[in-house]
Amino acid sequence: MNIKFVIAGCGGTGGWISYRAFQILAKLSLETDVNVECILIDHDEVEFKNTLRQAFNENDIGKNKALALTERYAPCFESIPNFKLSIIQKYILDDPERTEYLEKFIDFDIAEEFTSADSLCIFISAIDNNKSRKSIHSSFKKNNLHPHFIIDA
Repeated sequence: MNIKFVIAGCGGTGGWISYRAFQILAKLSLETDVNVECILIDHDEVEFKNTLRQAFNENDIGKNKALALTERYAPCFESIPNFKLSIIQKYILDDPERTEYLEKFIDFDIAEEFTSADSLCIFISAIDNNKSRKSIHSSFKKNNLHPHFIIDA
């Protein structure tokens, strides 16, 4: 069995969720030989203000949020053979103020992550704007994709 664990949004909520989730999933992978892939999605860069309340420090300023978290946590899990961390550096919507959905959100980057018959998919939306959240749900519905769990935090 394979588990795809996706966090969209790596700021306040997603950044804090990621490490604990990685620990739990890495332990599951070790104890059961389940293949686990954790995918972080964010395009935003760490700013100084993010270091005050998010899971970042001053060394992360200017880095992509998903990349900064992956760089920090990857060494903790690199010895686990069935555990993989990866990132997708993109916004769910290229401009959160737009009213239309980014129809290709799921289509071109990660459709196979959600439609694989041999994978359990857990998708956590930790995005801070409602239009992007709606885009996620619309994309799943429009493309007839069904992750096993969608948690909108």
